[in-house]
Amino acid sequence: MTKARDIKASNIGLVIMRHGATVEVLAEDGTMITCHQRKSKNAAIAGDHVEWQEGTDEQGIITKRLTRKNVLAQRKNIKVVKEIAANLDQIVIAFTVKPHYDQFLIDRYIAIAEQQGITPVLLVTKLDLITDDISEDIEQLMTVYRDIGYHVISSSQKNQTGLNIVQDILKDKTSVLVGQSGVGKSSIATALLPGITIATGELTARGDQGSHTTSTTMLYALPMGGYLVDSPGVRDFSMWDLAADELANCYIEFKQHTDECKFHNCRHLNEPICGVKSAIDRKEVSQLRYNSYVATYNALSTDQ
Repeated sequence: MTKARDIKASNIGLVIMRHGATVEVLAEDGTMITCHQRKSKNAAIAGDHVEWQEGTDEQGIITKRLTRKNVLAQRKNIKVVKEIAANLDQIVIAFTVKPHYDQFLIDRYIAIAEQQGITPVLLVTKLDLITDDISEDIEQLMTVYRDIGYHVISSSQKNQTGLNIVQDILKDKTSVLVGQSGVGKSSIATALLPGITIATGELTARGDQGSHTTSTTMLYALPMGGYLVDSPGVRDFSMWDLAADELANCYIEFKQHTDECKFHNCRHLNEPICGVKSAIDRKEVSQLRYNSYVATYNALSTDQ
């Protein structure tokens, strides 16, 4: 895209990318304009809608960040939180068998999505790697999430299958694609964005961890409508801003059983008369998900 030559005195735009004190804004007329913004706690990031005014040298000035519906943030330490992207509709959580899927990580992505009011979608990648001896485990995991009510889809870049399903899910939405390194996120993004080169990290010999390749958060316009967020910040998920005592509310299948708990602030751990643990005994709540909840609660308690 070329930058606007005839800039309006005031306008509303969408932040596509941020570079320190400057941001790239998509204006209402479809042109891109580089805008400056003052350093403040209300600084705009990728995904924000902003008001901007004409500046000098064909550049603009951000005058206001409009109200957000959500924001993904990475906690650097007890005092510092780095905002990654705003106003997301979906978190697409990619996982596969190589590297082996980490259910605790999947559930933390889901938890942060629920906390922020973002729709989680689960995407099983690299179907060509799923052999008969491990297909049952994958199918069991997919069934757990489908039973809760989450959308689960699958694809194989190698076999060129499932891309149309991914496109349908992303259409007209602002989505971020997350997951362990090596699950094929960059390959999927490249397939979705013809003409856009997104570097793809190859699996390494040291534990199949993959190499991360992006350096700044950016919104890419999808051909079918909507935007895909590409960000290095989603890799370091262990430090995202989620408190241990918020976690139970992010497991949506727990909610219908909490009225049975003896204590209104039940953590569903060691408390007597816990509705969630009773629901597990009745097989109304997945033991796998509960195990993930306990492990994640303990990890968050240690972090904080």
